[in-house]
Amino acid sequence: MFKSLQACRGLAALLVVLFHLGLAIASPKYFNIESFGRPFRFGDSGVAFFFVLSGFIITWAHFDDFDKPKRVLRYLRKRALRIYPVYWAVFFAVYLTASASPSLRASVPHDWPTLIKSVLLLPQDPAITGGTGAPVLIVAWSLQYEMCFYALMGAFVVRRPLGYLLCLPLAMNIVGCLLHPCSFPGSFFGNPLILLFGAGVLIAYLRKRSVNLPRPLIIATSAAAAYIGVGVLEAFHGTAVLQVDRMLVYGGLSGCIIFCLVQSEEAGKLRIRHRWITLLGDSSYSLYLVHFPMISLGCKSAMLLGLAGRSGAGVAYAVILAICVSAGLILHKFLEVPSLRALSYSSP
Repeated sequence: MFKSLQACRGLAALLVVLFHLGLAIASPKYFNIESFGRPFRFGDSGVAFFFVLSGFIITWAHFDDFDKPKRVLRYLRKRALRIYPVYWAVFFAVYLTASASPSLRASVPHDWPTLIKSVLLLPQDPAITGGTGAPVLIVAWSLQYEMCFYALMGAFVVRRPLGYLLCLPLAMNIVGCLLHPCSFPGSFFGNPLILLFGAGVLIAYLRKRSVNLPRPLIIATSAAAAYIGVGVLEAFHGTAVLQVDRMLVYGGLSGCIIFCLVQSEEAGKLRIRHRWITLLGDSSYSLYLVHFPMISLGCKSAMLLGLAGRSGAGVAYAVILAICVSAGLILHKFLEVPSLRALSYSSP
């Protein structure tokens, strides 16, 4: 994978961590200090970056597999190995811990249909399960979209016309949900975030066709500055300040960044030399999965230790952030990498 994209992936994961950590510190059940949630309340935009990046990576890596049905099983195996082993490890660790705790037992589902759907990352109605449609690990809602995208791209591996045929009702559903309120499952497949996968696919296609932009590093820098600028605007004025879908704005800027970084790196005009930056990117999936349980555990521990006020919140913020990043790195090194190696997985 392109090292510049690895670096960006790590920063995007860190944004999501800071977003959830700020919300937790600001929560009334913990420190109830709203100012801690403001600086990175745009951090959920990291998910928009992940969606565009995923669309790019899958298309780039499997472009030559399209229209080759004999490769579909290999494709599906590769995608399943990338997602499920580490997800299952974190999922069951959190589930068993919560089930063993009298105070947390009610927070996780115990009916088999919901559990099976959660384990397999099948779409679930947010109004019924966990608020995000992903009980136990609330961040897994995005992985449900990821798995659906993998399935759609699998159709392109079988036959391109089949993939295009499936895209048609999907596009019609998105338009319909934009015009009229949708209920589940239409609302799941009508989420405009799905368009960000398409943006990544388009970027990969254009790069495969050697389409270039003039002065790509300047464009990438400008897009990154605009991304941060919108984030600062939201930090001061709230996430309702934009009059359009904010995630599509962040996704569009992410697409510009990805396109230009790839073009620059392919041309040899961009080199990432700092190992720690790419290491954060390598461990981003583990960090994404493990950070929310670590934040919850860290905040509960801070309450038990009697930390309070701004100083206590500041100490908790710094320590929990360090724990989250460390946990992501440890999970990546001692579980993610060995399991993928044992299962003969090759990146991306």
